[in-house]
Amino acid sequence: MRSGDIVRISPSAPEDWSPSYRKYEFQVHDIFEKYCVVKMIGAANAERYIFAEKDYFEIVENLLTDEA
Repeated sequence: MRSGDIVRISPSAPEDWSPSYRKYEFQVHDIFEKYCVVKMIGAANAERYIFAEKDYFEIVENLLTDEA
């Protein structure tokens, strides 16, 4: 995972962790050792950021280039 990647909440993320966010995709803003800051894409608040564990997210595959 790197800054600028598009991610979604991983199926392995705890079920009680932000269940309403599972339908959204996010853009990675900052990455730290164990955590990351992601910006929610398509939210009513265009500046909604979340600080969470990196393991809660997975990269969305790029269907145009087959890169993950």
